[in-house]
Amino acid sequence: MLSALNDSAHLQPIVLEPKALHLKNDVSFLLAHPSLNLALIGIKRRDETSLYLIHVKAGEKFYNPTVYRLAPFAEVQWPVLSHNGNVLAFAMREHGVAKIVMARLEDIFSDINRRYPEAKLSLAALESEVK
Repeated sequence: MLSALNDSAHLQPIVLEPKALHLKNDVSFLLAHPSLNLALIGIKRRDETSLYLIHVKAGEKFYNPTVYRLAPFAEVQWPVLSHNGNVLAFAMREHGVAKIVMARLEDIFSDINRRYPEAKLSLAALESEVK
C-alpha cells in the first residue's frame, strides 16, 4: 500500500533516469499496489514506454526505495492492477494490432530476480514486510 508515502518527510527521492523527467509529458501512469509497498510507473520516451517497479522498504531513519527497470513496450494504455494486486494488465498496439498484455506479479519478480540477482523479490517476503 506504499505506507511510506504517508510520511513524506522520511522518504528519499526516487531517481528513475539520469535526465530530468517532465512529469506532465513523460510520466504515463503510477500504480500503487493495494497492499504491498510496491508501485509501477510508466515513463514515455520517444517510441516506447519504460516500466519501473518501485519497492519501498523502511530503514532506520528513512524509507528506502529500490527501482527496477522492466522491459520497455512500444505502448502502454490503461494499465490496471487486479483487486489483489497480483496481476498487471494493459492494452497496447503492435504493428497496428491491438493487444491485451497480462503479467502475474510473481512472473515480474522472476524476471527482476534474473536480471537483478540482488533483488530476491518474492510475494511471501513482501507480504511479511507489511504485517
